Amino acid sequence: MLAAGLHCRTRSSGRTAATPTDVQPGKGARGWAGGVPGPHNQRNAQAAWAIGKLLGIGRADAERALAAFEGLPNRLALVAERRGVRYYDDSKATTPDGALVALASFDAGRIVAIVGGYDKHIPLDALADALAARCKAVIATGAVGPQVAALVEARRRGCAPEVV
Repeated sequence: MLAAGLHCRTRSSGRTAATPTDVQPGKGARGWAGGVPGPHNQRNAQAAWAIGKLLGIGRADAERALAAFEGLPNRLALVAERRGVRYYDDSKATTPDGALVALASFDAGRIVAIVGGYDKHIPLDALADALAARCKAVIATGAVGPQVAALVEARRRGCAPEVV
């Protein structure tokens, strides 16, 4: 399932990244500017900063390093930007859980997701819920494509998302 992974097409929000702060669990630390989207990557950056701080790495050095970090290949990797639309490759997300993390990384209603691949005989309901709730369009491919398409269609609200 999801061997093709999740490829997101989303328009740039135009928002600027927040200034980093010290990591203070439970006190709402603000985000770090960086090349990888998603709340899970913000948590990774905060953890890296916490360790770096303990090792005596200065804030300015940490900011530069985190801003330059582009992430790993095929894991929410920005592959192109055309006319304000960003294209991401998350083909390492080969399970519904991985795809759910990726979907949560982008603004709802702006995502065109390509999902499908091999049928691993695992539940797809949570993925279908998220696709229906967060995507502008869903392109379902591969052996599991028809099943994903049917599940998302059953959860549609009005005319969104468009399912292909």
